[in-house]
Amino acid sequence: MSQTLCKTEVIKLPQVNMESVQQVFASELCFIEHCRRHIVNKNDVWIDLIDPQLVILSRIVLEKSTRDMIDSVKNGPLADLYAKTFNTIITNVMKSVKMPLYSVSYSGSFIFWLTTDGMVTISRGGVIRTAFFPGTKLDSKHIKFQKAWLYAVRNVVQTRSMHQERMMMISESNWSKPPGFAADVDGHHGLLDAKPGWKRKDEGFAGT
Repeated sequence: MSQTLCKTEVIKLPQVNMESVQQVFASELCFIEHCRRHIVNKNDVWIDLIDPQLVILSRIVLEKSTRDMIDSVKNGPLADLYAKTFNTIITNVMKSVKMPLYSVSYSGSFIFWLTTDGMVTISRGGVIRTAFFPGTKLDSKHIKFQKAWLYAVRNVVQTRSMHQERMMMISESNWSKPPGFAADVDGHHGLLDAKPGWKRKDEGFAGT
């Protein structure tokens, strides 16, 4: 992989006595693609987490050539946007560890993070590939979390079945049923009867 300015963070996972070094996005181009799909998308939950003026400036840059955009990630509006995105993702990951609302493969190659804010973050090979909200801007906080929880549960099942990964479910009760503040989701009761769910490329293991 070519050199990238994307930052890393050491995440401590006390429940499994493990530390995981995570890079947030594999490259500048991956971050740019995530911006287009989620972060500056007017219909995405992400838009409520970023300063509106910064979003406007970033959209202007995103209309330029690929070379100009990569330069801006290093020094410009997209650099500021990356810093904000990095802090937001890491803050949410730390929340998921504290709850805890995450799962990790025994090999450590896959990690799912889930927060009560409704953000799903997926890591593969030490790189956080995507961080998104299955819910919508119009959903309540509880509904955002419920949708995120169901998405995560389905994809943990899919990971185990398709990739033959032995997933370690941290805090089984949080994965067999949504935590106490959230009602059950569409009659699903967690890992026992969840069916694998297919997903868009940016929300899966191929990731960007």
